[in-house]
Amino acid sequence: MNEERKTCQVGFGLRKITPPLPCELAGYPHVRQGGTVRDDLFFRVMAIRSGGQAVVFGVADLIAMTEEICEPARQRIASECGVPAECIMLSATHTHTGPEVRDTNKVRNPEYIAWLSNEVAEAMRQALDNMFEATLRVGRGEACNVAFNRIFRQANGQEVFGLGRASAKELGAPGQATARVIGPAGDVDPTVLTLAAYDETKRLRGALVNFACHPDVIGGATADFVSADWPGMTCDALSGIYGDDTVFVLMQGASGDINHNSNRDDFIPRGGPLRAALIGRAVAGAAALAIESASRDLEPKISGTQRMVEIPFLTRTE
Repeated sequence: MNEERKTCQVGFGLRKITPPLPCELAGYPHVRQGGTVRDDLFFRVMAIRSGGQAVVFGVADLIAMTEEICEPARQRIASECGVPAECIMLSATHTHTGPEVRDTNKVRNPEYIAWLSNEVAEAMRQALDNMFEATLRVGRGEACNVAFNRIFRQANGQEVFGLGRASAKELGAPGQATARVIGPAGDVDPTVLTLAAYDETKRLRGALVNFACHPDVIGGATADFVSADWPGMTCDALSGIYGDDTVFVLMQGASGDINHNSNRDDFIPRGGPLRAALIGRAVAGAAALAIESASRDLEPKISGTQRMVEIPFLTRTE
């Protein structure tokens, strides 16, 4: 590593993972079948190497990344490329308009899942095989008023999904309470984080982007198409700014109860394609500002560890 310039090796990978049609869509308890492709799904990778050690970040436009998809790919990269499995982080954007890949009561395509695992490995290999001398910069921005807590607290201390029996009009203007609903049950983090990689000509080659908002915007309960939802729109918008050969990897933040619905009668609908496009543009704009305003180079010191974490269901008490 060049200590003066604080450089490292960075590579990007990209694979289209749109499933064969028709496919059963994930994200709802009832059956929804995707018969058309509104926009393609991708698996995106950013790999970083410094001091002889590498880490790989890969994100898929899927509802989840399961063990049967991840483990064969991670073990293959560990064996063939020398990157320890604990240094490979694979995740999903959690789109609700992608194919079901989890072991649920839904119909899965086993051939697609096997193919997908191979594509995940190939994308990681692509990133590791095509590394360039890079400078990393960390940026921070905010995308406000695009994500909301979908759990509300009532005056009696109970919590409800959405507004429950209260209407949007009963909630009133921001900051006003009602007899039934007194406000969101928790906070929303509007932070947009970026990790941008520049080559020796100071050209942006790609970046990690992190933002938290449940991606169940574009289709909802009646969706009959495949789409990457707002995360895909964010990546497309950033590529429109920086060039189609610039790869952006959107990592989903902690968004279990954080979604797109303001629960108010906005000018822009609370869901659907217009709302997905709004979020995509807003997050892309915040990410672009974060990238452009980052002023300090990051000196990468790479290590990795892995631990299984058991997360119990929340038990509410009085």
